[in-house]
Amino acid sequence: MNPGIAEEKQTGTANAPKLLSFVVPCYNQEGLIAETLRSLNCIATEHRGQVEVIVVDDGSQDNSLAIINDYIQSENTGHAWRVIHKENGGVSTARNAAIDAATGEWIAFLDGDDLLAADPVPYLQQHALASCLVFSIERFGGSSSRQRLHPPLARSRRELLDCLTAASPFFTNSLVFKRNCLDKPFDASLRYLEDWKFWFDNPRIFDAMASVDQVISLYRVHDSNRTSDFAKTGVSRRQVAQYFLESGLHDLTTKQRNNAKIQDAIGAILEGSATPWGTFLALPCSPVLMAKFFVYFVMRGNISWIHPFG
Repeated sequence: MNPGIAEEKQTGTANAPKLLSFVVPCYNQEGLIAETLRSLNCIATEHRGQVEVIVVDDGSQDNSLAIINDYIQSENTGHAWRVIHKENGGVSTARNAAIDAATGEWIAFLDGDDLLAADPVPYLQQHALASCLVFSIERFGGSSSRQRLHPPLARSRRELLDCLTAASPFFTNSLVFKRNCLDKPFDASLRYLEDWKFWFDNPRIFDAMASVDQVISLYRVHDSNRTSDFAKTGVSRRQVAQYFLESGLHDLTTKQRNNAKIQDAIGAILEGSATPWGTFLALPCSPVLMAKFFVYFVMRGNISWIHPFG
């Protein structure tokens, strides 16, 4: 059992290898976790025997763990359930613990406050040779109207790195990928944007990428958390950008390196640090990213309306 894991419970035929492992991290989400687990019932009854759901309670201090266990015990869903209870270490450690425990050929993420919107199993069967499937998702909640988001389709390693250095283009719950394409775990030192570095560290996920025109999940927006997270997000953005530049994992083009330099400058603005004027000379680069940097630069000190994860 992994360090930090205090307890693991299984129900159903969890020891049998599955087609799909759903990873559901949860921390202090007693008001939402039951709705999240209930949303998994959109998986067709005949497909549930091929699915395991691994719920990781990351040391919640509320009633989340009790609600998780009560739901699983009272609802005969047909899923194979695994519940891992561990000391608090952050969402990255929770996802890593679930991935270590997973038996599925495919991995899907669903955070403890989001909702599954469609059954992914038929698409996995249709795209058996793919390394990952990219779905649309919808944002909902907060003061924003419902919005459908379409993650990009990368047809080559260069396109992938163009995307990843210019933005954090994939939500964790918009991709379903082959478990055997993983090379590195989530970085537990990152407080935010941990998924951005995860995609960069695991490029084999995207080697045979297929796009599916289907909303797979609903991503819940919490407006109350956004403004207070800007400075912390800036720190993580700088960590990720500097990792892109220094890791040597990929042979970045000049454009991709300039993208990373601009991301570092945006992170500096978010955390309230000085930003060098020379950033405007980082060319060639993504024009959209440069325009975003210009907005951040002009609006510094008054950027609460800009989404910090964009």
